[in-house]
Amino acid sequence: MKFKILDYFRLQANCYCIEIYATPLSIQDYLVICEKIRYYCKKDGISWMAVYSTTDSNTAKSTVIHTKKRGRPQKVIQGKKVDGHIHNLFIGNENKSAYSTVNQIKKSLDKKYKKPICKVVSKGRDYHAYNTMCYNLKQADIVRTGGDFDFKEYVNSHDLFC
Repeated sequence: MKFKILDYFRLQANCYCIEIYATPLSIQDYLVICEKIRYYCKKDGISWMAVYSTTDSNTAKSTVIHTKKRGRPQKVIQGKKVDGHIHNLFIGNENKSAYSTVNQIKKSLDKKYKKPICKVVSKGRDYHAYNTMCYNLKQADIVRTGGDFDFKEYVNSHDLFC
């Protein structure tokens, strides 16, 4: 049996994301959207990650500031600043796909803004989903997660190319 690199990144279900085209988004808008996501995903048992970013992905670099005080050092994302935007990712489990939940969230956001501002995109269950997780976490100012699947743990355990 040959080892394939795609088998190393295989997830239990397909990943989906919602592309939100309403910019600039404030932190309050981000928190409202996160609560909406949390409500629908908790109801259906879907794992999710939502990231608020104000940094361009090409110039994003994570640095740590040591303040010589107790506790974890502060993580700061440096790079070219852009308008606030949201990245998100949803994953189901073996029994339930995340697509129907993501579609409900999309319809709810479109209804809130009174025009179509969202698009559902499938990221698959292989290396493309892993790249999306790395991309989201690389430029994250604020990260909110929920559900059984731990996105940060998955990225750290498969940290070969990110």
